[in-house]
Amino acid sequence: MLTDINSSDLRLLPKDLAILNEFVSLFAHFAEATIKTQADKSPSISLVAPSSLGIYLDLQNELQNNCNHTLALCKVLLNPLKSRFGGLLEKLYINIDDSILKRSTYDPYSDNIFLISSLHDAKFKLNWIINSSLPESDKENICENIKKLTAAASALMTNTNHDNANENNSECGLSSVITPNNNKRKGLFSYFKTPNAKRTTVD
Repeated sequence: MLTDINSSDLRLLPKDLAILNEFVSLFAHFAEATIKTQADKSPSISLVAPSSLGIYLDLQNELQNNCNHTLALCKVLLNPLKSRFGGLLEKLYINIDDSILKRSTYDPYSDNIFLISSLHDAKFKLNWIINSSLPESDKENICENIKKLTAAASALMTNTNHDNANENNSECGLSSVITPNNNKRKGLFSYFKTPNAKRTTVD
């Protein structure tokens, strides 16, 4: 359309087009992650690690290979990502420079739940690591670590549930000794009456 107007002031020069293409490329993964999050009625915590890693690696690739005109913008996007999600990225064998200012979310995102939840999500499992541009040795180590973390969390949950069940059984046994069998179990809505199955006919 701008070409049809035939105005030199409105035409996009090759450099302008190159800048626009780089700009679009930088924000492509951000847009995809945003759309995915908004599309789900209840976004899952399993999105966090795959999205953070994918965006980080993509920006690094853009910085090294594609940013001829938007180098400063790419760095501006990378630094907040490191400062906010650095704790999680370090779990994925990504070195975060000491000069990066750590935000309040830096350490909370290092929680293992962000890795474990992705493994349990059928959409991700370990594919987000296997298909990434991380070094092969790092991929193997990360996958193995996530499996171990998941196994440890499952074992802890199983033991906790078992202990709770034993406590409940002990309490039930104690109450059966102390409380007479003819005592009526109290309830908040014990005064509710079950409606009769027989319907009353209205004349």
